[in-house]
Amino acid sequence: MGISIVNGGNVVKLGNAVEAKLKQMQSRQPVGMDVDFINLQSRDVQKSVNDFMVNLVESVLIVVGILFITMGGRSGSIIGLTLLLIMLGTFIGMKLSGIEMHIVSLGSLIVALGMLVDNAIVIVDAYLVKTAQGEEPEPALKNIVKTYQLPLLGATLIAILAFAPVAFNPGNVGELCRSLFSVVSMSLLLSWVLAITITPLFCLFFIKPAKQGTESEVYGGRIYQAYRNSLIFCLKHKKASVLLLIAVLAVSGAAYPFVTQAFFPDSTRDQFYIDYWRAPASHIDETNADAAAIADWLQKQDGVTETTVFTGEGALRFLMAYNYNDHNPAYAQILASVDDYRKIPALLKASEKYIAEHYPQAMAQALSFTEGVNIPFKVEARYRGADKKVLRRLADEAKALFRKNGNVKYIRDNWGDEIKALCVKYAPLKGRGAMVSRGELTQALSWNFYGVTVGTFRDGKDLIPIVTRAVESERDSAQTLDGVQVASTTTRQTYNMRQVTDGIEIVPNYAIIAHRDRVPTITVQGSPITGSPAELQKQLEQALSEIKLPDGYTLEWGGEKEEKHKAEDAMIRMFPVAVLAMFLLMAMLFEHFRDAVAALMSVPFILVGMVWGLIIANVPFGFMALVGFLGLSGMLLKNAIVMLDQINTEQAGGKPVFQAIVDAGVSRLRPVSMGAGTTILGVVPLITHAFYSSMAATIVFGLFVSTVLVLYTIPVFYAVLYRVKAGI
Repeated sequence: MGISIVNGGNVVKLGNAVEAKLKQMQSRQPVGMDVDFINLQSRDVQKSVNDFMVNLVESVLIVVGILFITMGGRSGSIIGLTLLLIMLGTFIGMKLSGIEMHIVSLGSLIVALGMLVDNAIVIVDAYLVKTAQGEEPEPALKNIVKTYQLPLLGATLIAILAFAPVAFNPGNVGELCRSLFSVVSMSLLLSWVLAITITPLFCLFFIKPAKQGTESEVYGGRIYQAYRNSLIFCLKHKKASVLLLIAVLAVSGAAYPFVTQAFFPDSTRDQFYIDYWRAPASHIDETNADAAAIADWLQKQDGVTETTVFTGEGALRFLMAYNYNDHNPAYAQILASVDDYRKIPALLKASEKYIAEHYPQAMAQALSFTEGVNIPFKVEARYRGADKKVLRRLADEAKALFRKNGNVKYIRDNWGDEIKALCVKYAPLKGRGAMVSRGELTQALSWNFYGVTVGTFRDGKDLIPIVTRAVESERDSAQTLDGVQVASTTTRQTYNMRQVTDGIEIVPNYAIIAHRDRVPTITVQGSPITGSPAELQKQLEQALSEIKLPDGYTLEWGGEKEEKHKAEDAMIRMFPVAVLAMFLLMAMLFEHFRDAVAALMSVPFILVGMVWGLIIANVPFGFMALVGFLGLSGMLLKNAIVMLDQINTEQAGGKPVFQAIVDAGVSRLRPVSMGAGTTILGVVPLITHAFYSSMAATIVFGLFVSTVLVLYTIPVFYAVLYRVKAGI
């Protein structure tokens, strides 16, 4: 029995209520009957949220600690307090918007953590600089807010647009990740509002003006001076700098094939399952006996706490990352719970080995659950066409090539092997002579072997169907077919079946004939033994290209490739739209299109840190890594906008272009570095999380490298686009 929560309900309250009700009913429970939970989502959610709240608190403490160390106690306290208000406001917004607390919504806050303090860092840093240069606090704050409110708003909107492709993703992936966009958008907009309202007020009340000094004294430290000298060197040799940047990007692009590919990682859920198929003609009782025996063996293995058998179909869909299997008497599923998820890989191998040794006639796969979208067979080749025999031949050839590869397991097709079927051949001439139609023959056979409902018996509240059929001795064997009597509604007489047929013959048939868009479709399935599904996919695509398809027949690829393309193609289609919107927004902020072009030219260099980060961390590139790339784009462009605006502000103050570029870069060094540093260290707790590991690795390494590069790429690209000469 499955219990599903209503839209907007609290799954923890529901789970507690169900447990309380079952405990209350325990006294009325029959002796010998147990009621157990196969899946109690409230416990899983509570544990997951608690663990993730720990990660969130760790991230916040890390960020606030870094701010205290680098910006001082008062400045760090102001930014930390602003962050606290942003998070509280976001939680209120989530409540009002009906967004539940789960690993995606909470993870969104961790991902956006650095960006949430970025706006406040810009305001506080500018205040410290202005007051150190001798300006009065209140006029300085008014000027700072007036100067930065539009650039920061534009930068915030661009960071939000970077996540927009996630919001418009269809299917399970969109359902899973859509709240990420909502929470990031909500929190970033709130961070901008507080940065230009509350943060200046905190600065005025709590930060005393520092000792006054000139601009050269404020930015006269060793780190500032080292950056200034290196930036001047790059600007003086801008062509060589651009060539070097292109070379670094090219090397990183060449290294990309060495990054492993995986759509979604395995889950840390303490359950796994076994899909088991007997021969297609198997009786459901035989399937159930096998599954029960396997479950008994499994129950004795170390670490297994509970097993549940489903025969004839899969379980109710109790997880989003679970695929229900249709009715099939030859199919069974065994769901096993363990005391430690780290024992699952060994149990998977042991289960497959046991089944292969004791049930060689069957096919089985033992699988762990995945985070995100569940794809049991990683590689699928679908043949479509009209003739079933041709489809069977194509599938057999494909399976032979799957086996020849040597690195494919779970090889099967969704039709199963041919079965023997008894075909009763209706004779039209005989039938017309006896006034017996084909339908009347079918009805007689159905009544004899399956029965016909002729009425209903009411037993209290229950309605019990009344079924009439032949006695067991007349329907327990195919040999009794000769004795079937066929009634003619026209003559009101009965005839022996032989009088209206041309006999019975055994013909090959299929227990299952699958269709796709009403076209017969057979799917050959398999998964890699070692290596990534993407590598195996390439090998099998090349191998199956040797099979010549008759006219009217097509080959389509399903499995992980199809699901990955569904998710990523939607994001890739939306990405140019988001980039165009970003470009137009930047063009509105600046007087010249070249400023927007300079900002966008820095985006490809995210790949440098991302590729090497995934290789070093040994984390596969998947859907969440792609989400991390989109987020990085927004973070990078956010920094680029503030730097470009500062260049224009310096020029408006009367400085030569070259000096304006250098001074703008120096003035942005601390805010850009602090924003990147807080984001990187805030995301570090997620680096070991199964769901977020690839995204965390992408952000940590990608943001570190891209931040270092953006401090040089933006000034250099600006100088190239405006043809700025050294010293002018």
